[in-house]
Amino acid sequence: MLYHYIQTAIRSIRRHPGYAFINIAGLSVAVCVALLLLLFTRTELSYDRFHDNADRTYRVSVMEDWGPDQQFFNTTTPLRIGPTVLEQIPDVEAWVRYDRWRTRVISGDDLFDESLFMVDPSFHDVFDFEVLEGDPDTMFDEPTAVVLTETARERWLGTETALGATLQMDIGDGLREFTVTGVLANPPIESSLQFTGLLSYRLGEMILPPGRQDAWFNVGPETYAVLGEGVTAEQVESDMAAIITQNGVGAEQGIEYILGLQPITDIHLNPEYPVGHGRVSNPVYVQLMAALALLLLVVASINFVTLSIGRSLGRAREVGVRKAIGAGRGQLMRQYWGESLVHTGLALIFGIGLAELMSPAFEALSGQPVLLRADLSTVALALGVYAVIGLAAGLYPAILLSGMQPVRALRGSAGSVGATGRVRKTLVVAQFAFTILLLAGTSVVQRQLDFIQKADLGYEGDQVVYVSVDLPSGETFELAERIRTAAASDPGIQSVASSLITFGEAGWGRAGYTATDGSYRRFYVNIVDHAFVPTLGLRMAEGRNFSLDQPADFATGLLVNQAFVDAYGWVEPLQAQLPGNWPEHRILGVVEDFHYASLHSRIEPAVMAMSSDLLFAGIEDFDFPGAMRGNIVFRLDGADRREGMARLETLWARAAPDLPFNYQHLDANLEAQYEQEQRVARITGLGSLLAVLIAGLGLLGLAALAVARRTKEIGIRRVLGASAMGIVGLFTAEFSRLVTVAFLVAVPVTWWATDRWLETFAYRTTVGISPFLLAGAVAFGIMLAAVAARTGKAAMAPPVTSLRNE
Repeated sequence: MLYHYIQTAIRSIRRHPGYAFINIAGLSVAVCVALLLLLFTRTELSYDRFHDNADRTYRVSVMEDWGPDQQFFNTTTPLRIGPTVLEQIPDVEAWVRYDRWRTRVISGDDLFDESLFMVDPSFHDVFDFEVLEGDPDTMFDEPTAVVLTETARERWLGTETALGATLQMDIGDGLREFTVTGVLANPPIESSLQFTGLLSYRLGEMILPPGRQDAWFNVGPETYAVLGEGVTAEQVESDMAAIITQNGVGAEQGIEYILGLQPITDIHLNPEYPVGHGRVSNPVYVQLMAALALLLLVVASINFVTLSIGRSLGRAREVGVRKAIGAGRGQLMRQYWGESLVHTGLALIFGIGLAELMSPAFEALSGQPVLLRADLSTVALALGVYAVIGLAAGLYPAILLSGMQPVRALRGSAGSVGATGRVRKTLVVAQFAFTILLLAGTSVVQRQLDFIQKADLGYEGDQVVYVSVDLPSGETFELAERIRTAAASDPGIQSVASSLITFGEAGWGRAGYTATDGSYRRFYVNIVDHAFVPTLGLRMAEGRNFSLDQPADFATGLLVNQAFVDAYGWVEPLQAQLPGNWPEHRILGVVEDFHYASLHSRIEPAVMAMSSDLLFAGIEDFDFPGAMRGNIVFRLDGADRREGMARLETLWARAAPDLPFNYQHLDANLEAQYEQEQRVARITGLGSLLAVLIAGLGLLGLAALAVARRTKEIGIRRVLGASAMGIVGLFTAEFSRLVTVAFLVAVPVTWWATDRWLETFAYRTTVGISPFLLAGAVAFGIMLAAVAARTGKAAMAPPVTSLRNE
């Protein structure tokens, strides 16, 4: 019997190849895109779950409460948290610190500028990264041990045997020789911890002075802990609080120092926690990808149903004959449902094949590898898609066709399906509401991206190139001066400056101190030279920039932004002093506000100094999520960029031959801050296009049904003198009402959703009405094209043909 159903379904496909192609092609494309989106979502949701003890592994967080409206939250912790706190708690099975170290790696004649991580010897007691070479129990025992990933081994050592190989690194007070004690597989993409090489924290014990090792406010590493079986996070948090109290942490400053635990599986998709050393995604975007996949499947399923209904009238006599010779309704349901399953099965097969072909393009679009592998979860996902479309979408047409009355079906009467009008109209409204939602949502996202690109950032980022160097601020200043002298004869290089930190998503380093009135104040800081302000095109609101003609500027001069002046309530900022325990200093000038962080964040008070000693002498704590390193900043003349970069590389090789030329364009770096938004815009744009195409096919099916039911009416109207345009207008008016209802349903939902998304930006565009008008115009355009294409043909046919057809 099953074979008979399949055979009949295949025969139906051969008999109606056009209908089958439209149905299967539409489903295949929807399955392809939905599968890729769901695989992307699965990857995002599976971060850090590959560790054996993932359900018991937590990251320590720190909350400093200095009083009303002065709470400061961080996920990087003091060095002492592990050895002083976690070590004393029996319910903690293992703990490890994970801290970024920037260094230069020298292998033979090759020089690499790298970001490595320092970990404790207990690294493998907490995490489960695959070990390819070496003993996991001892590979971090020696202070000069280094563990590489596959990528680092290939890049730094080539074909050499890794274990026992030596590398030189510029760490601490000069070059040190390190021995490779292990090789790990590259961290999986589902890992928050991404690294190329690991050093031992025993090296830190050698090179860090005791004062820094013991200071509670020396913040740097992320700290992870594995709890014992059956132990809750609340229990350990209570124990940590007791130890903090016993050590009197923050008591002298009147601070409440609170340690918390965040599940490791929560890190990747929880932006409410400050970003540590790993990338964090916005869960809204992951939810959006999953919703887009489901929407496409729903739109495709609706399209499948409407096309099936549109074709049902042509099969009325077939149903009548089958019932007349004794077929029961159950048999007919299984027959037509079986056809739906065959269509869906073919669409699934083609969709999976198309997804395999399109996965490289999707990876480029989404910025993340998509693993289309034949594992249990992927098979379950594919079967789930099959069940949703094949079973759910195929059910209604099967019920509809099998429920026709034999006599009316044999006549081919359209009345046999007339009772389903409300359902069909509901499907059209739902399909176009989803389409309008996608179109309007994509338009709002693109508007915000355009707003970002055109926003006045307060500086001139185009034609600015910066090269990162692993040098302290003093040596960076000296290097900048040397390069500035060498570039004096090159008209293509307009200016050269240096800074300790460049612009980025998180902004500059954040410092905190206790003011004279006892309040705790925070501001962002950067160490720059005298050429930084003109090179970046910053605008002075008051006062002057640093000057080499004023030697005291280096030791005592400060520049503040306008937000700093406003926050401190200064009327005459050039005469003011920072309220607190600060060395002698002068406010030289006030810089107009500029975005040193992304537009997600408001401009906060910021200070620039030429001397790190001046700033760090007055602060009590400092945190920065990235690696602090020097930067040489160049402004080019705006001519041929490729030629300018070639000259710059030649200049660098002459002035700094021992340092790698690791450059970045500032405008590209700024654009990368909104990578997630750009990715969402591209993907939702693609989804909107597919939704439009699928909705158009579905409406074409409904228009075909409407024409089939009213063929006689069309003929009579033509005989009575109605024009073809008038008949098209009659049908258009009916579908216009449905699209209007869809528009009214979609607009408030889309407005609410896009407004919530825009709230994640401190500086945002307005939603406005134009995205909705554009989406509505596209929806109405689709409707007009589909209805006119189908009804126009019937209206132009000779009336006698229409009357004979009935």
